Amino acid sequence: MKFSFNKNKINIVVNCAALGDTICSLPIIYALLKEDRINRILSNEKWKDLFPLTDIPEDIVTYMQKDKVVPFDPGPHHTAPLYLDNRAPYCSHMVDFFSSCLCYAILDADQKSINIPQNRLPVNPLFGRRYIVLQSTTRLRSRTLLPETWQQLKFGLFERGFEVVLLGDKDSDYDTHGCVTEFTTSNYAQSISILSDCSACIGVDGGLLYLASLTECPIVAGYSFVNPKYRLPFRHGKMGWRCAQVTPPIGCSFCTDSLCAYGIEFDVACPNHFDFECIKNLRACDFLHALDGLIGH
Repeated sequence: MKFSFNKNKINIVVNCAALGDTICSLPIIYALLKEDRINRILSNEKWKDLFPLTDIPEDIVTYMQKDKVVPFDPGPHHTAPLYLDNRAPYCSHMVDFFSSCLCYAILDADQKSINIPQNRLPVNPLFGRRYIVLQSTTRLRSRTLLPETWQQLKFGLFERGFEVVLLGDKDSDYDTHGCVTEFTTSNYAQSISILSDCSACIGVDGGLLYLASLTECPIVAGYSFVNPKYRLPFRHGKMGWRCAQVTPPIGCSFCTDSLCAYGIEFDVACPNHFDFECIKNLRACDFLHALDGLIGH
C-alpha cells in the first residue's frame, strides 16, 4: 500500500445496479479488509455468489431484499462518496470513507485487479470446445448494437469456426438462432467458469466485460460515448491487458470526458441529439478484425 487507510471502521454499500462498478470496487474492499477497516458491507443479493469467489467474508455482508435498501444500524460508522481513479463519483452506488479523493489511486497498479483461480470455479460444461462468449443484449440504448451489426458479428464468428455462447440478459433483442443460449442466465460463478475457457469475450462496454476481466480470456470491447481510457478492464497491473478496443469510425463519439456527464441519462437521451450515432456506427467488421489481431486466425 502507498499509505495507510484512516483507522475508523466504515460501512460499504456495493453498487446494487452495475456489475462493472462492483467488480472495480473489489480491490479496494480487499485493501480495506487487510487493514481491518470494514464494519459491514451492504450489497444486492444478486452478487451473492461473486463475493465467496473473491474471499470476501460472508459474515460481514448484508444482502438487500429485491428493490429494497436495508439501511445500516445507526452508529458512529461514517460514510461518504467513493471515487474510483478515472471514474466519476457514485454517491448512491458504493460508499467509502474518502469524500474528495481518488480512492482507487491509493492502490498500487498490481493491486487493482483480481484474478479468480480456476480451482475456485465450478466445472465448465463447455470445456474443450472452441467458442466465443458474446453479449446477448443490453438494455441501455447507448450500449445496444444494431440488430444487423450483431447479426453480422455472429455470422463472422461462425465463419471462423467458433461456437457462439451467449451470456447476459435472458431475453435477447437479437436473432440468437445457432447460438448456445442455455447458459445465458447462469450464476456468476458458472459464467466466470465459462469465460475462463473461451477463445475470447466480445461485447460493448458493460458488466460482461468486467466478468471476463476476472479471468485471463482475451476481450474485444466496443466503446461509444465514453472514452475507453476510462473504462478498459484492469488486469495484471495494467489497463487493457489482452483487450482490443473497437470505436466508431465517426467524429461523434466520446462526447464526455469522464465516466458520465452529470444530468444526462445516456440510455434516455443522446447528449448531442443524434440518437446515439456513436453506438449505431460500431461495425461488425471492426470487432472481427480486432478479434483476429488479438487471438490470430
